[in-house]
Amino acid sequence: NPDAYKYSDDLIKGFGNRDYFWDLTAEVQHEFSPQVSMTTGYYRNWSDHFGRRLTNQGIEDNLALTASDFDPYCITAPLHSDLPNGGGYEICGLYDITPEKFGQGDIVITRASNFDDGKSLASDFVTFSLNSRFDSGMQVGGSVDVGRTIEDNCFVVDSPQQLLNCRFVKPFGEQTQFKVHGSFPLPGEISLSAVFTNVSGIGYEANYRARNNEIAPSLGRNLAACGTRTECSAAVTVPLILPGTQREPRVSSLDIRMSKFFSLGSDMTLRANFDIYNATNSANIMEINSNFGSRWRSGSGRAGGIMVAR
Repeated sequence: NPDAYKYSDDLIKGFGNRDYFWDLTAEVQHEFSPQVSMTTGYYRNWSDHFGRRLTNQGIEDNLALTASDFDPYCITAPLHSDLPNGGGYEICGLYDITPEKFGQGDIVITRASNFDDGKSLASDFVTFSLNSRFDSGMQVGGSVDVGRTIEDNCFVVDSPQQLLNCRFVKPFGEQTQFKVHGSFPLPGEISLSAVFTNVSGIGYEANYRARNNEIAPSLGRNLAACGTRTECSAAVTVPLILPGTQREPRVSSLDIRMSKFFSLGSDMTLRANFDIYNATNSANIMEINSNFGSRWRSGSGRAGGIMVAR
């Protein structure tokens, strides 16, 4: 319940205490000839923990807890051919709250800079685009966009498990896209145009629901959520793979438009369009199930789970 949150004075009072987001853009355009031009751009943005818990509202800190109120444990990843090295590896850096502190809370929203340097998200992107037009009316162009995003949240507020996978890098390969477009005049006041794009496939994770009986041997006790029950079905979600390291194959799509122009007088023109979306009828997964199980890496099951058909 957001109404139950308390906000520290150093977050809501004073100039410049709220989270920030800076954005820098630099572009250069050069005309090689009256028909051909190129644009190059560099784009960078950075912020202080933008995207980490309660986005743009500070950090959620439970004053009733400290890092010593959590006990460490490890689990063994299940065997699966699509996991790194077929699975079976040990995952540590996991923590469970002590039973004595389970359910205690005194939540305050405070500044991220109270825990570290206050800067976590940075993105760098570069784009190259080329456009040309010819006396015949034909136009052809293309672009390449590439970038990298780093989110570094390696600090502890309450649980030391916050250090697990705390540095997330979305690499250049995952954010590189290509685009080619063209427009071609045909006889009879007809124009044919097309756009081809190639982008990275959607990334996926493997979030495994580890049960109490898998955790207790390493933890040395039942999960705190079990309470006094000897038979407990409590479970926690554990990431089996590092975020940002796995993704589906790249996605290519081709869209085509044919236009017919009709003159309706000296100052009026009617254009009729016939569009074909996804002309190659690609069926890439666009929304993916990242919960490890029988339907792991399958489509979401909704209409947007796979690419819309031609």
